Amino acid sequence: ARRPVSLIMADGGFHVTTDSQGKHVEHLQELYSVRIVLGELLACLRCLAEGGNWCCKLFDTFSHLTASVVY
Repeated sequence: ARRPVSLIMADGGFHVTTDSQGKHVEHLQELYSVRIVLGELLACLRCLAEGGNWCCKLFDTFSHLTASVVY
């Protein structure tokens, strides 16, 4: 039987520096990582016990999607 857990920590992501033309794109890391963060949230919702805690490292919260996840 699957038992819920009381603490989940998430730190998914990857290194983002430049695009194929050599332009810096670090400011877009939040948008590039959105699928990883949503996957972490889905795993959290499936495994976390009622009253448990989820700790997730985010790069930024300028997009509406990330801000909504945090809210």
